[in-house]
Amino acid sequence: MGVTDAEGKFTLGTNAPNDGAVVGHHKVAVIFQGPPSTDPNEGIMEFTPPPAPKEKIDPKYSNADTSGLAIDVPETGTSTIVIELP
Repeated sequence: MGVTDAEGKFTLGTNAPNDGAVVGHHKVAVIFQGPPSTDPNEGIMEFTPPPAPKEKIDPKYSNADTSGLAIDVPETGTSTIVIELP
């Protein structure tokens, strides 16, 4: 899982934040959740109702089985993964 910043950059995490992705071929889903809550009483993964996205995301991308998107994580690791929605 990864959460993008305002520029679309992200860091992947598997079991802990920012620990990276598992080596191999992975199907990808893209879901707009909106910004994380700024309320100090809420957890980092609890989200306030999101504003509408600047660009509409086709619902097919919200499911890794229907998105048609995939990435390969090499054994040597990578610091560059680009996911582009057609």
